[in-house]
Amino acid sequence: MILLLLIATPIEADQITHKFNSPSFSGINQSQHYLTIENQEASRKKAIQDKIDAELEEIERELENNTINRFLRNFESRIYSRLSKELVETLFEQDSLAGSVDGRFYFQSEDYYIRYYTLDDGTLIMETYPGKYGEDGTYESCEPDDLCTKIEVPVSSFGSDDGT
Repeated sequence: MILLLLIATPIEADQITHKFNSPSFSGINQSQHYLTIENQEASRKKAIQDKIDAELEEIERELENNTINRFLRNFESRIYSRLSKELVETLFEQDSLAGSVDGRFYFQSEDYYIRYYTLDDGTLIMETYPGKYGEDGTYESCEPDDLCTKIEVPVSSFGSDDGT
């Protein structure tokens, strides 16, 4: 019995309390916890949006570089080059615009018309206007929000006074 008393130790008890580990329940570091969650959500959303943007850019690049679009860009470039060359040659030849010049080009990839013509006083006019106005459209038919241009080139002033 003495041995049993020596082996037995006194027992102490306390009230059982539960503490939450989550800051959402305990309130300790709660705002920091919410900021961490918000940052993780924002990072995920940004990663998803970046992936979508990258895929859209890839699709756009593929569309721009398909065969028909490359052909149209090359064709437009050649037409612009040829038009520029002919206009420059025409402008610097003596009395070359004495007659009437009138022409139009339509570029489907840009959906625009380019029109050039001469006035009676020898001024060369070049206009661009959207294709929605049709082949008979003019610069004057453009609305304020349209991308229209009008260039007037006073060709008669290019020559010198002595006729050369």
